[in-house]
Order: sequence, then structure tokens, then C-alpha cells
Amino acid sequence: MSTNPIIPYAFHPKKKQNAKPTVVINNFCELLGLELPETRVSVSYCRCKHCPDMPTVKESVCCIDVQEATSKWAKNWKKFVDETDKCYSSHHVFQKIINDELDLDHFIQIDRMHLKQIANLTRSVYVDEYIAAEKNDMYRFACYRKTTYLVHDIMGIGKRVQLPACIVGAIRNKYPSKSETYKGYEEFFGED
Repeated sequence: MSTNPIIPYAFHPKKKQNAKPTVVINNFCELLGLELPETRVSVSYCRCKHCPDMPTVKESVCCIDVQEATSKWAKNWKKFVDETDKCYSSHHVFQKIINDELDLDHFIQIDRMHLKQIANLTRSVYVDEYIAAEKNDMYRFACYRKTTYLVHDIMGIGKRVQLPACIVGAIRNKYPSKSETYKGYEEFFGED
């Protein structure tokens, strides 16, 4: 019996089902490109005055921190907002994203097709999270995804980066959850 965790000669070689990914929990913030201190959640990290309290260190990122960062993800934000000194959540393009529900409906249709194509390419099961969601949950998810597409373009399968907390807060204020609980930022632990 082979101990190799890769199934060779597949169109997209996959790890065998019994090979479990290694999960490493850390406070490295992809958006800022640095490790954040554990105390960041307990101290006031917001300097734009629009960030809500976030449950994890990785989600506690103010847009002012992004303006000062040099990571490729931070540079994408700087290009998107034209190096403004205002809070990102007040940017006119972002305001259009969250306030134009007809445009969000169109984005959702296109995004569903895109997610289905990704599932087909990666030979994985397509789960339509939009269908099962309440209206506000659906719009909130679409705002997160659309903002990420506009700022960073298509990042690739399994690549994830945080959104500034003020952006997340503005989306949650516009489309609140009925249960008042939110999934939050999640690492990608699937197969690459």
C-alpha cells in the first residue's frame, strides 16, 4: 500500500481522502502582511472611528492600518480607493456596492455560475449557499465577495484575505443577520 498522499495521473491531482490537512492557527494577517499581537482584540485598534468590535485578532484590521501597510493586498486597496485619507467604508464605489440591490442581484447570478464552474473544475460538490440563505444573508455574502473581486480581482481557488473591519461593519449594518451572529473570516483549510 502506498503512503503517497497524492493521487497521480488525475487531471487535477488530489490528495487521498485519508490525508488530513495540517491546521495551523496563528495571527498572521494576509491583508497587512504581518503577525498581529494577541492583545489587538482587547485594545482599541480602530483609528477611522467606523470599525466594530471584531471577535478575532485577524478580523481586527482598520483601513488606516491598510493604508500604512505594504503587502500586495494592501496595495490593491490603495489603488481601489485612490489613497484617500477617509474611511474606506465611505468610499463612493463601496457605497454603490452595498446600496444597489438590483446590481447585487445581477452579481449573485454571475457569482453562482462562477462558483459552479469552479466546483466542476476542481471536481468538488457545488453547494449553492445563496439559495439557502435569507435575503440579508445573501446580500451580505454577495457584498463581501463583490468587494473582494473589485479590489483584488479573482484571487484563485482557496485564496482568502481579510476585509477591513469598517467594510465588514458597514455591510453588516446594511444587511444584518436575523440571529445577530456572523460567520466571520475563515481560513481555507481545503485541498490546494
